[in-house]
Amino acid sequence: MFAEFASDVAFVVSEAGVIEHANSGALARFDGAHSGLQGRDLFALVASTSHAGLREAMQHAFAGLPTETLMAVRAADGELLPLQTKVFLDSEAQKLWVVAFDLSKTDALTKFTLAYQADRVSTMDRALRAGEFVVHYQPIVLRDGTIKGCEALIRWRQPNGSIIPPLEFIPLAERTGFIVALGEYVLRESVQQLKRFDSDGLAGLYMSVNVSPRQLEHPEFEEMLARTLVETGVAPTRLTLEVTEGISVVDPNLARILLNRIAATGVRIALDDYGTGYAGLSYLKNFNVSTVKIDRSFVEELEDDDTSAILIKAFVELTKKLGVKTVAEGVETPMQAQYLRAMSVDLLQGYLFGRPMTADELLTRYGPRRAA
Repeated sequence: MFAEFASDVAFVVSEAGVIEHANSGALARFDGAHSGLQGRDLFALVASTSHAGLREAMQHAFAGLPTETLMAVRAADGELLPLQTKVFLDSEAQKLWVVAFDLSKTDALTKFTLAYQADRVSTMDRALRAGEFVVHYQPIVLRDGTIKGCEALIRWRQPNGSIIPPLEFIPLAERTGFIVALGEYVLRESVQQLKRFDSDGLAGLYMSVNVSPRQLEHPEFEEMLARTLVETGVAPTRLTLEVTEGISVVDPNLARILLNRIAATGVRIALDDYGTGYAGLSYLKNFNVSTVKIDRSFVEELEDDDTSAILIKAFVELTKKLGVKTVAEGVETPMQAQYLRAMSVDLLQGYLFGRPMTADELLTRYGPRRAA
């Protein structure tokens, strides 16, 4: 849908918040006449994803942050031209679109955003049916390094072999509801993979799968979950559903009833990103949580920040009293692992033990080996 806006000249959004010419660095004027855009309500520019600074701009946009008002685009007469800007990704063309709207024309932004979302959902739907979405697995290990389970993480593998990371499509899938279809695919594929691991000599692992509020809101989620376990023959106790405090967007009482009902079947519930929100203790009290995943931000600062170490130790002591296991995320160095073992964190996850990888790569690294 973006081809009609294509420009032969690349522009970038600089760290200073101005739109600059990619080659000369000169400030550009967007008056609607550039690149055949005369008479349109929007000003669209194309920039290569390889240009410095663009990926960060894109990540901010796809993190669901509000669009920003850009006041530093200088018009020909020296005045500042206030624009509303947003960054969009055209995966097929491998381009980023920096789209600027006149602030007086808010309908244009809404229409363009809706059109963009519809186009991306259509593209994701085609990709899902074509088998472009794949599941990678990141190992979760015991303190002695023995693999105990893994987290299922979706990736978008394009026909040319390039991988689109989740940050570039998951937020949009969340906003549009397409996460329901993606989530069902991940759940089914990862549970089926558990059976294949059993056959390939890596028996007894558990699988941890992220579940979004939109999935929990879907009326058929619970039935789909139960059907998947029955069809695969995987014991419910080998499946962990990871939720964040984002489930608060669902009716808290309904979320509590649903998750506790699921937990009653034997499926484990893990609270992800623990320590970063305001309701962690409330969730531990009201939800049947079996595991908390200590957020990577605490682990990253563990070697240099005494406060992080104190907090992690407090998390572990609290959860042990409640009979809840702990998983430390983002473990990247041997020293971090040593500290976490000394604090009696139950399980470790991070690049030190393996990046997200294909099932075959996981078997090569850890199998055949029976989990403890």
